Amino acid sequence: MSDEVTPEDKARLQSYFGFSRIPFTKYMWAKNMFLSSTQQELLRGLKLFLEYKGISLVSGPPGVGKSITLRRLKEDLDERAFSLFYFFNVRSTPLGFFRSLARTFSIQPSFQKADLFDAINIELGRYEEKTNQHPILILDDCDGLSDDLLEDLRLLTNYAFDCEERFSLILSGTPSFTARLRQPRNRTLQQRIRFSFPLKGLTIEEAKAYVQFHLQRAEGPFGSVLPRHHYPPVPGLPRLPSGHQPTGLPCPDPGHHQKERSDR
Repeated sequence: MSDEVTPEDKARLQSYFGFSRIPFTKYMWAKNMFLSSTQQELLRGLKLFLEYKGISLVSGPPGVGKSITLRRLKEDLDERAFSLFYFFNVRSTPLGFFRSLARTFSIQPSFQKADLFDAINIELGRYEEKTNQHPILILDDCDGLSDDLLEDLRLLTNYAFDCEERFSLILSGTPSFTARLRQPRNRTLQQRIRFSFPLKGLTIEEAKAYVQFHLQRAEGPFGSVLPRHHYPPVPGLPRLPSGHQPTGLPCPDPGHHQKERSDR
């Protein structure tokens, strides 16, 4: 059974809840996102970091908003001064990653990692001189990076005897990735990180504001009143929303939507 929201699902949900659009979708323009206090602090920190350049680390548990905040950073940056390159879920070998990086910079891919490394190092070294834009590499979901690739990334930042920052690197991952960086093999890379920020989840008040923000965008009938609970709290472990219920909203069945659930 597909997890996609079909046109029939959309029509039914919009008709039942009175929305003009589906709220709480994953697909949102970053410039229209709800910004929590820690996301705002992260953006301010990254912009200050880019004045000094180098390596930065964004960490946080899954779903806390790392990726969309990095997309918001791209929206906020001056395109005349910065050029951003985004890589997501990099789980390839070091050679595979360097071949992908070579294609990004229009470098003829090679099957020899040493040749690729040298060509990319030269291109990154002269990129800002050619374009007047400082290149920024963003590696999102870094938990899948191998230790060998992390070491290669560290070596890639050693430009001109490690006295110049010809490009910036932003790494993003979960607390498990941060713990890996503290291991002896990766400690040299960790010591090069100039800015590190642990992104946190929403506070209770921010969660209320987040829900209200999306309900207003969906032009729903709730207005300024935020519903407290659909169902009374019950003991037990929280359950994940069903993947077959679009956007996590309860199924719009007029005969059942008022029934209380008590899964014990």
